[in-house]
Amino acid sequence: MKAKLFLLVLLLVCLPILSYYFLFYPKTIYCNAKIDSEFVNSADSYQLDYRIVYKKNKTGYFRITGYVHDEKKSAIYRVMNFKVLEKNNDLLTLKITSIRKSPQDNISDELFNKYFKVVSDDSIMYLNISSLKDGDYLISGTLGPYFICKSE
Repeated sequence: MKAKLFLLVLLLVCLPILSYYFLFYPKTIYCNAKIDSEFVNSADSYQLDYRIVYKKNKTGYFRITGYVHDEKKSAIYRVMNFKVLEKNNDLLTLKITSIRKSPQDNISDELFNKYFKVVSDDSIMYLNISSLKDGDYLISGTLGPYFICKSE
């Protein structure tokens, strides 16, 4: 009888904790996007595959692969690690902590900064990750929406 009572009390104490963990505890977000962009009044364009991983411990990374077309075709193959400095609802204040470039990455710093200055090393960026239907996410910044990424 005491064993059954002990198990019942233990279950009642553990149930709310387990429920919180499985239902409300932040999960790691994995999402991917394909971005094709052509610029008005310019021959420049880019095609990118973007992967965002946002982990429970408030760190993550962006992986960008693809090409920027200006006078020539420049390749981007890099991973940018970040940490979340502040979270206010869906608005995240991120700091880029490191950038790793693949040997295939041959885009000049000048051209990269022209289009992607916000993701340079040690920069602060503001990102809004809003959940959509079907588990997808709308990725926005201070100037508006960037893209929708498909969750895994």
